[in-house]
Amino acid sequence: IEVSVKKILAAKYKYKAFDRKFLNASVVSAFVNRPEALAIKSKLIEAGITLVNDEFDQLPLRIKADNTWMGISIGSSPKNVFLSRLESYADFCTYNITKDIPAVDRDQILNQACDYDYVVVGLHDMTRLGSQNFGITNESLSFIEELNKSTNVILCIFGSPYSLKNFEK
Repeated sequence: IEVSVKKILAAKYKYKAFDRKFLNASVVSAFVNRPEALAIKSKLIEAGITLVNDEFDQLPLRIKADNTWMGISIGSSPKNVFLSRLESYADFCTYNITKDIPAVDRDQILNQACDYDYVVVGLHDMTRLGSQNFGITNESLSFIEELNKSTNVILCIFGSPYSLKNFEK
């Protein structure tokens, strides 16, 4: 083992692995956030989006003056990018709720949702683990099912596509 370690250390010394060069964080940030890099990032995100079902031809969103819209973010930080983006399209009534959805919030939102033509729901803070139901709580599932009974729901999953098994109905 000692001979192996000496060989590895000699190779590191030969190729100057011990010469530490620190980069200026602002230079790295400027390089990573240059327009070309952001364009590639945008293309990668677009390539990762999957439309599973658009039975009623609702996408892309066609905003009409006589339509009313509600946006609900489940499991995300208050005033997140998802809700902000929805509000840039039209006059959305927005809610941000936890995954465990307290009964008071649940009842209030369900009562109001039937007054809207469309409700766009974003499901956030998911996991890759099927054993944890991909981070989707029973409260979130039942809430979305109830919502779907009273209005047109557009569901955006910010997680594993395998989680869609929960929404086969």
